[in-house]
Amino acid sequence: ERALPDSARVLLVLATPAAFDEGWMPGWLKNDLPCPNVGVRFRLVSAAVPGFEAVSGWGQTERNFGPKPAVWLAPAGSAYFLEAVGPSGPLAGEELADLRRRLAEAWLKPVSDSSKFRRKGFGAALWGSWTPVA
Repeated sequence: ERALPDSARVLLVLATPAAFDEGWMPGWLKNDLPCPNVGVRFRLVSAAVPGFEAVSGWGQTERNFGPKPAVWLAPAGSAYFLEAVGPSGPLAGEELADLRRRLAEAWLKPVSDSSKFRRKGFGAALWGSWTPVA
């Protein structure tokens, strides 16, 4: 819990590849929606995403037999430097205590845009804090 933020500056690192509708950027982030499994809105400050990964599979049913289309994923290790925001701007006071609790509960829970990919474990999240460099 010491790694969890004491400020609104939140670091999200992907422990497993994540499926985002917007490629490297989470759709919930682009569309100003609460993060899945956290329930808090974030603003993107910066990101470090080392390319993409492709996954595919093989359909086993008679109707869907054959190769499945490739899905492009943000790779494990991708880092998102975020700021937690509320209705009136960055979180403060009791909102920060609530944020720490929510992030502790969301440790390793997936943040992929699609519930289908979240159920399969894509986008497991590690949460921490970051400090700006002057």
